[in-house]
This record gives sequence, structure tokens and C-alpha cells, in this order.
Amino acid sequence: MDFGFEHYEGMAELAKTMQGNLILSVSDHPDIRQVFKDLPVVEVDYQYTIGGAGKRSDCVELIYGNWKGGVPAPKGQQEGLF
Repeated sequence: MDFGFEHYEGMAELAKTMQGNLILSVSDHPDIRQVFKDLPVVEVDYQYTIGGAGKRSDCVELIYGNWKGGVPAPKGQQEGLF
């Protein structure tokens, strides 16, 4: 099954209207930032290591959530993540 951009649009709408909580980790891209612009986001710098052989590539992962008013972070984790 193909995962088209319309699926990201659907997830963004669902995150704004659902009763439960959502967390989404996705690679950084301007179109992704636009579709999820109404949700809190945390940027995480890391390196892809796909392909092995010591090949590393710097990148940014975007972590979106839909919590309102913030959720306490687990002990030892960044406070106020969302």
C-alpha cells in the first residue's frame, strides 16, 4: 500500500479532533511542517546510519503531539515535552 501525502493530512486532522493522545515522529520536511503546523513540535538532531559501513548523515526528526496543557515528562526525561 502506498503512503501518500493525503495520509499525513488525515493524521494532522485526526490529531486535532481525536479524544486520545497522539505522538508522531517523522523526518523533517517543509511540507510536513506545514501540514502539522497547529501541533506542538520538538526537533531532535541525530544521524541516519542506513547502509552501514560507517556512513552517517546528519538529519532532524520532528516529534509532534496533541496534548493540551502539557503532560509531565517521565522521570529523567525533558520536562514539558508537549
